[in-house]
Amino acid sequence: MRARSTTLLFIAIVMLTSFTPKTETKLVKTQYAFVISTEWDKRYDEPGNNGYVDLTTEVVSFDCEKSESSIKYQFLEHYRAEEERSNRSVAFDGNTSYAWIYNTYNEAVASRRKSMAKQESKRKRIIRNFYITCK
Repeated sequence: MRARSTTLLFIAIVMLTSFTPKTETKLVKTQYAFVISTEWDKRYDEPGNNGYVDLTTEVVSFDCEKSESSIKYQFLEHYRAEEERSNRSVAFDGNTSYAWIYNTYNEAVASRRKSMAKQESKRKRIIRNFYITCK
């Protein structure tokens, strides 16, 4: 009798656990990105110099699925809220803004350095305190 009740209890436990939903855990992968853009600063607008400033953000990390275009638009929102002044704004309505995404921090830093070296403007500025939100 005892063996039969133990067997029935075991079968009941197996049946109950087989109907519980399985929760899948999705691994969170950290990625790294930076944004480059062009700013028009009226203070530097003079004959022979168009007043453009090359912008770049610091390398930022994020743990969600984001496309380069969504990061670009988050940057433009940040710029218009925090950086834009009466004498400076994003040039060409943000059409010169590009986001770059990398799998490692070292790759992102190396690429950012190369892009900054290639920029031809006399003036360069780093945008600090930009971050990517995962909504």
